[in-house]
Amino acid sequence: MKRTLLLLPLLGLLWPLQASEQADPRVKTLLEKCKLAYELDKDNDYALPFDVGDERSQTVFVVSDTFAVGETEYREVVSLGAVFKKPLSAALAEKLLLASGESPLGAWKMVKDGDTRAIFFTVKVPANAAPNTWVKVIEGVAVQADAMEKELTGEDEN
Repeated sequence: MKRTLLLLPLLGLLWPLQASEQADPRVKTLLEKCKLAYELDKDNDYALPFDVGDERSQTVFVVSDTFAVGETEYREVVSLGAVFKKPLSAALAEKLLLASGESPLGAWKMVKDGDTRAIFFTVKVPANAAPNTWVKVIEGVAVQADAMEKELTGEDEN
């Protein structure tokens, strides 16, 4: 949990979405049904600390705000992979594009704030997906983001 709190100020600068006016109580109900620990961040999104093994952890965020495509409501699940103080190299951009193409669900995206860039692994999930689907998506986002963080930085900060 401590790691999550340290990460929150950074995400405030780089968060890929606008702050939610209020936390969506449907997410709280879902996470409690799935028996997943969480805390609310300052943007009213749900931060979930996740143990990915080998004494590593990764924080995954379930965004309170939703969006619709046709009649289907979606919610975004994201996790920070790494932060850079300079533009991504062509090799890294290619690596992220290839990883996105190989992922059965989800993709990498970059958010830029001044000279700082952050890469997030993200999955857009139907808001009414079954609880077991949510658990698998959250686990998958954590594993993907942590693997990239480990490969790129060797650290365990997210």
